[in-house]
Amino acid sequence: MSRSVSLPTLAALVLCAPAAVGFRYVPPGTPSQPRPVIVTSGATQPQNSGWVGPQPVGTQPVAQEVEIAPSAPVNPVDALARAAVTLRSNGRLLAQGVVLAGDGRIVTCLSALDGARQVDVRYANGRTLAANLVAQDDTYNIALLQPRTGAWPGGVHLAPGTRRGTRATISMGDPPGITTVGFARRRSFVDGEQLLRDAWQLDPVPTPNAIGAGVLNERGHLAAVIVTPRASSSGPTAPPTTFGAPALAIAAMVQRAGDTARPWLGFTARALRAGETIQGVIGTGLRVLDVATGGPAQTTGLLGSRTPDHVIMADGVALRVEADLASVLERHRPGDSITLRVARGGQLYDVPLVLGRYPALVP
Repeated sequence: MSRSVSLPTLAALVLCAPAAVGFRYVPPGTPSQPRPVIVTSGATQPQNSGWVGPQPVGTQPVAQEVEIAPSAPVNPVDALARAAVTLRSNGRLLAQGVVLAGDGRIVTCLSALDGARQVDVRYANGRTLAANLVAQDDTYNIALLQPRTGAWPGGVHLAPGTRRGTRATISMGDPPGITTVGFARRRSFVDGEQLLRDAWQLDPVPTPNAIGAGVLNERGHLAAVIVTPRASSSGPTAPPTTFGAPALAIAAMVQRAGDTARPWLGFTARALRAGETIQGVIGTGLRVLDVATGGPAQTTGLLGSRTPDHVIMADGVALRVEADLASVLERHRPGDSITLRVARGGQLYDVPLVLGRYPALVP
């Protein structure tokens, strides 16, 4: 986040006529009680801001009604060089992964995460960020991860179809190198008691250091993710040591997950230190540090830097430590509006803020 610029004109406007930018004055004597606020900032919700929360994943076959829109072909080696990631927990390499285009979320092998709900993602440029597990498909043993603070722009599109015999590009190793295999057969396997429809058998069979990697076809589209069987299987229809969970299964998991993006406030804040006070307010709050240029906080008029605002409440919840604000945000998604109670110049204001999306990460 960039440090907020000096905005004397905006500051004067807010102090003299707070309602002009969405601030609503809170009369003294009621600092601890939230007041109903009418949003007057004129901010609008971004398109596609509706959210369908993650749904329980059953063991039913892949929904055949899921459609994957075709996209322009790209060089598969170049595409995978940007989209391949490695996943770690406590410094230990867990698996490969691949970033989805226009989404920023990451697909990998579920069991390779070894029960971890949060992992560290290492991108192609060496940058490492934390990501949370947001959806899974136990039948195909695939997982969907959501980065906590942004979306990597170099992702790959799902393949609407792939022919048998097509050469495939995969990543493997640490750091990941790129190699080729082939789509030998698309068939149905029986993994324990689960039927895996339209899974890909790859030739040669990828080695264990490719688990979780994306399998790109000759058009540079994601046709499968390399996974291992979830249960012990035997017989003529048992899956091999590794196989490809198909794009249709990935698309169905993403569809069920819906929008799991974390909301962005556009500012950073810290709890008050020992001996610090807020003018005109008894109690605690969070001191605004940095306000991102063009972010939701700057749009609504919050100030940081040398003369910062202090956020006392969020949606009626008193804020004493940073985790209090994080717990409020967990109930929201980008596009939602929340009300912040802000202390400025000895006065209290209720400030509506429309939550945004984290900006794209810089490759």
